[in-house]
Amino acid sequence: MAWRTGAFLLLMLALLAPVAPAAAGDAPPFDWRGFYLGYHVGGALGLADVRDPFGHSIFGDTVRMPGPLAGGQAGYNLQHGSVL
Repeated sequence: MAWRTGAFLLLMLALLAPVAPAAAGDAPPFDWRGFYLGYHVGGALGLADVRDPFGHSIFGDTVRMPGPLAGGQAGYNLQHGSVL
């Protein structure tokens, strides 16, 4: 549980850190323009509580519903100066 708190605090510091604007004429160090493709895979587990008022269910009290998750993303980044 402590690592979650630390990770949350680091994330908040990164999001709230002041960002200095680039001076006019500064060239960005990287060019992020272009297409990108990506994918992600994972899994999920659902638990359903099955209580029968007439006795025990044939599945037990809790039914597990595991399943895969997958998806993809595609896009195009535009960059103007230091703004992406």
